[in-house]
Amino acid sequence: STKTNFGHTLAASGLVSLISLVQALRYEIIPASLHCEKENSYISWKDSPFYVNKANKPWQEEREKRRVGAINSFGMSGTNAHMVIKSYPSHETEVEEETFPSYLIALSAKTEQGLQEKINELREMMTRKEITTKDLAGISYTLLEGRRHFQYRFAAIVQDVETTITALNQGSNKEKGP
Repeated sequence: STKTNFGHTLAASGLVSLISLVQALRYEIIPASLHCEKENSYISWKDSPFYVNKANKPWQEEREKRRVGAINSFGMSGTNAHMVIKSYPSHETEVEEETFPSYLIALSAKTEQGLQEKINELREMMTRKEITTKDLAGISYTLLEGRRHFQYRFAAIVQDVETTITALNQGSNKEKGP
């Protein structure tokens, strides 16, 4: 908890808690709760899975598992939020991903020029970085989920990185696909 350092009433205390949690996930360290000499006697800590962490300690989890943390920001400033954050699997961790026969790649923009820029950016990323067919599931999901879809659109059903680049080239040249 960053509240012991930063305070409850400041509007940015939730953001500071978010940054602290992301860094804890990144460095795999559970930070200490400062200024906690005596625990609340009304809570039966011995019978609880919870504890007050009084010193920095390593986050003991299996490497394959993703770490999960939560933030509460219910301050007197009117900030009212609860957020659960899960760590992203690192490239060092071997995560078995399911492959599919096809993936939907969808882009949209407010203007035709904006759509062309998005197509070119994605094509550049696909050719410049070490993207594999296993990565297409995550790319497809990210492009579809949590985004607002605009009037100018591009979509392609692809099977691998090569067909994705081909489809993006056709989209950039405004060609019709097969």
